[in-house]
Amino acid sequence: MYDWAGIIDDYLLAPVDAVFTNRSAVVTAASNPFVAAHAGEWVRFDPFEDANGVMQNPGDFGYKIGVVNGAGQVTLTEIYRGPTSAGSTMVIRPIETQTFRLYGIPTVDDDDIVMKVYRRPRRLYNNEDVPEWPSLGLPIANMGVGMGLRHMQRYDEANVWIAEAYALLGSIRRRRRKTEMLTPHLPPSSIVGRQTGITTVRPSRYGGIR
Repeated sequence: MYDWAGIIDDYLLAPVDAVFTNRSAVVTAASNPFVAAHAGEWVRFDPFEDANGVMQNPGDFGYKIGVVNGAGQVTLTEIYRGPTSAGSTMVIRPIETQTFRLYGIPTVDDDDIVMKVYRRPRRLYNNEDVPEWPSLGLPIANMGVGMGLRHMQRYDEANVWIAEAYALLGSIRRRRRKTEMLTPHLPPSSIVGRQTGITTVRPSRYGGIR
């Protein structure tokens, strides 16, 4: 038996000062907070104010720790892309991380349970960045052309490209709902799990209770 158990209520590692750099997978922290057990955990970087007093947002994206190089440094499984910070904060396993709970004593028969939870795709920050969401490249390109035409005040042409971009996005949304891919909230509905919570009793329109 199992259920989707909601979210965890505490960080694995509370926010710590960290240095992270665009196009680099290495993250450092002067307070030496990292331990070997942090390998394989997910992290997120918080918004920060740069040297010019402008707020920068690394984005609400998860990065996975691949290697703990030492108490003050980790290497992510992929490069970070976003504004470089000389001093911001990061958290390991944010408190809103969703959890999955098994009941009873697992056996070999439980090995057929496969759950995939997809994170939000990372932003396109650098010129070489490629969309991680399948088939998203063409809508982005169409929208870019439309914005360029609007900038040149060629509105009729711009509206054609922008409408095409939204049409392509609608197709992606329909495929997402059909296949339940890239959905971070719930496991596939085809999996039947143990119901939890208080049983609700309500009157039947034909009389009695059901």
